Amino acid sequence: MRRLVMMIGLGGMLGAGVAHAAPAPEPEPVPESERPLLERRETGKTFTIIGFGMFAVTYGVMAGIGGAGLAKDPGNRVSMWMTIPVVGPFGAIGALRRRDGRVAPVGVVGLSVVGLGQAATLTLGILGSIILARTRHDVPRAASLTVLPQVWGPSLGYSWRF
Repeated sequence: MRRLVMMIGLGGMLGAGVAHAAPAPEPEPVPESERPLLERRETGKTFTIIGFGMFAVTYGVMAGIGGAGLAKDPGNRVSMWMTIPVVGPFGAIGALRRRDGRVAPVGVVGLSVVGLGQAATLTLGILGSIILARTRHDVPRAASLTVLPQVWGPSLGYSWRF
């Protein structure tokens, strides 16, 4: 690959010439014994990020709707149930009644889909973190307990690496 190189100085063009670009260095190949470990680690990272991220979005939306409903009417049982993760949408189905005493089918289907979505994304995040934890062979298992002084009182911290 050839590239034209021009050098510009204070007085204008000093010179022009042809330079040869150095080839990019080849990346080191990953040994065959480590390839499945790296693939599982990437799968675990992907599952963890997508699972917990989507769970946070679905729960955040439902908790926001439930919180807004509770602010409007503090005795609203459907809104109370919607602030509880995973089992809340299913509990809200039991509290979902029209004024004539019947259950709205659209609400049942919607809350069922949201409940199943929360359960599925939380499960995906947990499975991803388990896969990721099992592929970390270079990090030893350890547990630690820390006490941190705070302005409002002491804080207790527990860390466990598995």
